[in-house]
Amino acid sequence: MQSSAYIIMSKCPNCGNSNNKPVKTWKHGIFTANAHICGNCKTEYINYFDKKEKHKFTIKVQKGKSYIKA
Repeated sequence: MQSSAYIIMSKCPNCGNSNNKPVKTWKHGIFTANAHICGNCKTEYINYFDKKEKHKFTIKVQKGKSYIKA
């Protein structure tokens, strides 16, 4: 069962646009990850939440480069 707290309004780390639905959600170790694509600037980013459903960090995905912590 997935908690609704994981699917909250997410802000793009690049332009600040609100995105309400993740493209993909999965478990990554102790975290739940939500992948988003910004509808405004097309930036791909991943939000990570802990077991207590608290946002921990965001990573921007850049093609051809490593992940960058936003």
